[in-house]
Amino acid sequence: MRERQAYRDRLDRLLRQIPPPTDNLFLHTSLVKFACVLVCGYVEVSLRDILQEYTRKRASNEVSNYVNRRLERFQNPKMEAVIQLVGAFSQDWANNIKAETKDQLKDHIDSLVANRNQIAHGKDVGLSHVRLNEYYRSALKVIEVVEEQCATG
Repeated sequence: MRERQAYRDRLDRLLRQIPPPTDNLFLHTSLVKFACVLVCGYVEVSLRDILQEYTRKRASNEVSNYVNRRLERFQNPKMEAVIQLVGAFSQDWANNIKAETKDQLKDHIDSLVANRNQIAHGKDVGLSHVRLNEYYRSALKVIEVVEEQCATG
């Protein structure tokens, strides 16, 4: 949890410090791309952390170790992958998350991952700072929804 909060704090600081495109377009677009990769990573780290903590509290050491190893492979957190991951813990959780994250949240998360993948492969993306902030807020909401399901489950 502490590591996740430190990650979020660094990410928040970066997003606040991205200069306007009029100051230096190359620096602006480079930092937006970098922040996009970090936001996507934050989703992965957060979901792993939440589910590992849930498992640690509820399962034997052997089961917890198994789940932790399986969660290490979780990447590309598009909404369908998130729903499938959470559904492996509880179909009710998956259904609740699906209901709470449809439409705009799903589109934002899927676009975030698609942009991250394009950036990772050296492609240019038309991602603005404003749009990235929208994606980030959506990512925070998805993380919150998963966390709530684990807390009540």
